[in-house]
Amino acid sequence: MTVWPRVPPVAVCVIAALLILGVPCIAQQRDSLVLGWAELDARNLGAEYQNAAVLVPRQLLTDLSFVNARFPGETELVVVARDDRQRTLESLRSAIAKARAARDLVALTVRDPAKRESDLMAAEAKIRLATRALENALQSEGASEESRADADETELAPLPIALLDLNRDGTLLPPVTDPVVTCAEKQLDLLVYGTVRLIGAFVAVDVVVHVAALGMDI
Repeated sequence: MTVWPRVPPVAVCVIAALLILGVPCIAQQRDSLVLGWAELDARNLGAEYQNAAVLVPRQLLTDLSFVNARFPGETELVVVARDDRQRTLESLRSAIAKARAARDLVALTVRDPAKRESDLMAAEAKIRLATRALENALQSEGASEESRADADETELAPLPIALLDLNRDGTLLPPVTDPVVTCAEKQLDLLVYGTVRLIGAFVAVDVVVHVAALGMDI
């Protein structure tokens, strides 16, 4: 039976720093940042060492359970705010398009003149409401840009980190080949994954933290 030593404390410290500290990276705008752990890719490892692909990340997951917040960097906040604004504006524009489509449907399908006039008035009101919401959002965006320009970095607050439900009992995601796809499918903000391979008589483990919104490893 192969007995695996505990993961060196330096490895735990490095990964903890990547998860906690504000570096040029990003996470989605949510109440908490969802963190997921995956098995290591062991395709280049002999069968007798395959258990390392599960034991190493599972031990890291346990040793890093104290990490419950992430301090965002300036770049992180800028990208989060930009993406959030874009999603909001796209949603508002979509609401206007749907309201106009509903109005056109009424005009084409309702035969009774009185009902058509009443329904058209209601549809036009919805269009005005949706348009006003977009206008207000655009005005708020301008005000937000001014306030962000005056913001002090000392005001940055930590963002809570929540572990993926699947990982809570030690179960890991399958080995990751494309972290962007995995994060999108599992709705992850942060993903810890990597590889394990043999180098001579040693087992080499490479572990990275992937940041979903930027599509990059840190």
